[in-house]
Amino acid sequence: MCPKNMKEPPDPIPTYQTIKTSLKRVARNDVVIEKLQEATKRANTIMTHGLHFLKLYLLHCYEIGLSFPKLDKEFVKEVLKVPCKDAKSGRPVGEKAASTKRVLRDLYDRHYKPYVREEVPYTHLNTVIDYMAIEVITMYENNIKARFVGHMERFVNVSWGKKDALAVIQASDASSEEKRAQGNALCAQL
Repeated sequence: MCPKNMKEPPDPIPTYQTIKTSLKRVARNDVVIEKLQEATKRANTIMTHGLHFLKLYLLHCYEIGLSFPKLDKEFVKEVLKVPCKDAKSGRPVGEKAASTKRVLRDLYDRHYKPYVREEVPYTHLNTVIDYMAIEVITMYENNIKARFVGHMERFVNVSWGKKDALAVIQASDASSEEKRAQGNALCAQL
């Protein structure tokens, strides 16, 4: 509650402030700047290939009739690591993760690897991959929430051949009113 002599509360003190500056002013050592830029390029390559490969995997599941996997953090991390050079060090993965990795790696080797110039290592990027996995999940969730109805309408229209059916109706010898009525009936049925 404000005192009687104050009309509105004072502005809160900012807890942080963002200042745009060049990387050279923050990290003055050229070696550090090189390492940061190299890690950024690797992370970008991993994200790009990971998103393309995830889309390929989901389309593959749809085409052969497999159920879609749950896009949780662990699964997305495995997907992001598939296009990378395999890390030989570290603790062994669990049986579930190993079987998922085998399936993903098999699809990668058969269908995606011929289009990749070189595999990048994900050395020292495990935390970055954790954040990227959360970002990928958020991307998919936001897309579904914002565009679900449109995606569903498109799926139904393509599945039932709406475009071809409307073309047949338009090519018929019926009058324009009959064509419109037939087109409206088809759209109402879908």
